Amino acid sequence: MNGTGMTIQSGQGAIPSPTSSRSALFRTLFVAGGIALFSYLYLHMLPDEFMWEGLRVMSVGLVILASFYFPVGRPKPGLVIWFIMLTTDCLFFHEGDGNAGANAMAGSFPTAVYGESLSWVICFLAVLLCTTRIPKFFNQVFKGQYRWMTLFALLCVLSCVYSPKPTFSLVWAFKIILIALLLQVCWYQIDNLQDVLSFLKVTFFGYAVVAFQPVIISAMRGEMFDEEGRMSVIVNPDALSADAATVFLLALTLFSRVKDEGLRMAAIVFGFSGFVVMVLAGGKAGILSGLLAGALYFLIRRGIGHTLGYVIAAAGVGLLLASFTPLGDYITQYKSGGNAATLSGRTLLWSAVLPAILQKPLLGHGYVAATFVYTELNAVGWAAPQLHNGFLETAYNTGLVGFVLMMIVIFMIARQLFRVMSKADRSGPLYRITAGCIAIYAILLINGLFNGTFGGRVRAPFALLMALVLVSGKLLKEVERTDSLTGSSRVGK
Repeated sequence: MNGTGMTIQSGQGAIPSPTSSRSALFRTLFVAGGIALFSYLYLHMLPDEFMWEGLRVMSVGLVILASFYFPVGRPKPGLVIWFIMLTTDCLFFHEGDGNAGANAMAGSFPTAVYGESLSWVICFLAVLLCTTRIPKFFNQVFKGQYRWMTLFALLCVLSCVYSPKPTFSLVWAFKIILIALLLQVCWYQIDNLQDVLSFLKVTFFGYAVVAFQPVIISAMRGEMFDEEGRMSVIVNPDALSADAATVFLLALTLFSRVKDEGLRMAAIVFGFSGFVVMVLAGGKAGILSGLLAGALYFLIRRGIGHTLGYVIAAAGVGLLLASFTPLGDYITQYKSGGNAATLSGRTLLWSAVLPAILQKPLLGHGYVAATFVYTELNAVGWAAPQLHNGFLETAYNTGLVGFVLMMIVIFMIARQLFRVMSKADRSGPLYRITAGCIAIYAILLINGLFNGTFGGRVRAPFALLMALVLVSGKLLKEVERTDSLTGSSRVGK
């Protein structure tokens, strides 16, 4: 060490000098003091009725700040923001009701909604800070594979002008722009297969929060099942079953007995729990898509024998759950109620919406206009907050232009994943992860036939579909890199 406070080198790396250590300590104390002062002033100025939401907003800001400043395990800030964006519905949890669409039309929202919106603004500022570390970032957003998602997000923003509630639509358009930019940032922060695994692990734990939080809240209240017999007291059963099924499939994707190639115990516990919640929630589309996607995963990975074993095991667990829980009562009522003929009223809704889509075929009715379909069309006897079909949702909101862009994104994901499948070693982790991503892709599309999984408000399923553009692209780059290294080694020999 010299007198200028430089560091010395050793066989173990650089050793910080006392001067640099003191500087880091003073800097940390200064930042901590500034945070403490800001927090005091922030909480002092908050109205009492917004105090709880204000604390949650401040917590989001502190977590993001820590991801930039404190290298705890060196997390990439983009992954931290991604986790927060997946779980903001949970962080600012509020129970929905049957009049949510009408309340939105009237501009009446719970306090938690404003807190959630503020958290999006904080995340957006953090994403902008991330972009300053990426040379010519905004020159790249309209290039490469992600340009189609960027174009769709911009179309959503522009279509807010003629939406039934432009301000409401603009808030949700802000979120889709935020997610699109965030995933672009993650693209530059992900360098190899381990980084892809880290991204999927963050997604897995984020989705676990989304799926299990309402179940835990219901259990704490002592009301696990609703009057129909489904375990979906405080959230929509269609959403809960699909989210739990996605947790199950992410667990299959990440499960590995090899260290650093995925997860083991967490995948087993959360995966089985996800399967149980998927069934008990009673969302028929979510259960169907989860079972089919699981079978597809085993078919790709293990062949017909293991697939049949999975089907038998899944049927056995489902039969046990239906026999010893109130879910059996719901199944009996559904069979005798005659709702199956109209898919629980979905076909009536679709018949009413198709003429409205044809009225404005090119640009649609405006982003998230489908939220107000009940008040705008008044053609069905129930308050539909979505069109229960992602393809119709996309066409109704953003017209043919948006539909084409969304189809390009959907086909591009499939193309990239199957290209990886054709090149990857069947015994390696890359093949397993790709098989899991294909199963996740399948559940999003199958569930999208019966629910507004994509094309509308960006909740966890739509965000996950957008993320598959990133994951499939990175997996393709990884398999191409592996092929090039293999080819070079052969030439060397």
